[in-house]
Amino acid sequence: MLPDDWFERLQGFDAIYFGAVGWPDKVPDHVSLWGSLLKFRRDFDQYVNLRPVRLFPGVACPLANKKPGDIDFYVVRENTEGEYSSLGGRMFEGTEREMVVQESVFTRQGVDRILQYAFELAQQRPRKSLTAATKSNGMAISMPYWDERVAAMAQHYPDIRWDKAAYRHPLRPLRAEPGAFRRGRRLQPVRRYSVGSRPGLYRYYRYCAIRQPSTRSATSRRCSSRCTAPRQIFMARTLPIRSP
Repeated sequence: MLPDDWFERLQGFDAIYFGAVGWPDKVPDHVSLWGSLLKFRRDFDQYVNLRPVRLFPGVACPLANKKPGDIDFYVVRENTEGEYSSLGGRMFEGTEREMVVQESVFTRQGVDRILQYAFELAQQRPRKSLTAATKSNGMAISMPYWDERVAAMAQHYPDIRWDKAAYRHPLRPLRAEPGAFRRGRRLQPVRRYSVGSRPGLYRYYRYCAIRQPSTRSATSRRCSSRCTAPRQIFMARTLPIRSP
């Protein structure tokens, strides 16, 4: 997917502008993804996946009676660990004994640094509030650990009001009152239920940041027209400058 010297050629830049990639008819999606975007995330240690969500003038919103300013929040995701782990494998492929294993990975360093970023982002927001999305009701080992680290990190930020919600449950208040999400969030991507979201920014830790426009609308995969979202392409260029 990439030339052998891709890292050396890119590491001198402050930001990478990365568009959509993939050709499923020719190359399996997991090959193109792991051969480009995930390599950028891992090798440049871009651990913050930051996704602003804001309702803009002239944009139709699925939620009734909402206007610009009513919806304004951030989605913060860990970008290098979790379910994107490369630990695992296949055994006895093609036989009745075939077995597939893929492990999720949560390290204290990885969890704490993304939580620290989320809490510090919440400090910059007017309401100083944060919600941690969890799935500890179903994932009984990794996600309770995540919840523990959230509670531990919160002790360092007594000025931040925080809570946690099951992965699917944040959608309910988001639909009912999206204005309540007007602050820094550690929230999984529920943004598509409110408005067409802004593009994502993968902030740097060691080297550079990558900005990636979501070049297709949230529903385009279900549409034969496959409409693009050109506004996000242009807005992605501003994220490293304008985002916290």
